[in-house]
Amino acid sequence: MTAVRKHSTQFLISAILLVALASVFYVSKYLKNAQNISDKPVVKTTSYCQTVVGCSAILDGNEVTLHISPPSLPAAQPLDISVSISGLAAENVTMEFIGRDMHMGLMPFVLQELPPTNIGTKTFMGASSVSFCTVDNTMIWMAELKIETADAIHSVLFELDTSKEEVSDAKTTS
Repeated sequence: MTAVRKHSTQFLISAILLVALASVFYVSKYLKNAQNISDKPVVKTTSYCQTVVGCSAILDGNEVTLHISPPSLPAAQPLDISVSISGLAAENVTMEFIGRDMHMGLMPFVLQELPPTNIGTKTFMGASSVSFCTVDNTMIWMAELKIETADAIHSVLFELDTSKEEVSDAKTTS
């Protein structure tokens, strides 16, 4: 009787280990696929943005503009997001707010395409918020837009400046 119990216990332990190994394999495969959603090349662009004026970047000769309201980016309050894309056949647009100097977690959100009003320009809208930073009340936020086309994923990273003064086109040097 004890020999049967011993073999049953060994079989049960072997079965549990096999299931655990299979689970690790499938979970790692799932996570790898979740990180590599697309095999499309990623084209990255970085731009400075003064939120009171709005943000703009050029992607392969095509303009992308971002407007955030209210431009002061109050923490934990709704922000209206509007993105206009001229000349780029955007299929999907997502955005997330990122802390420049501190990782604040990933909370991407999908922007919804509006019916076209201008030929060659697509507009996407959505709402989100920035979170509280308990360590730094002067957190500098970045807005990352991911624009997916049939050929590539364009990543536009805007460094957001919430000061109320407009930046003049003339640059001064000391």
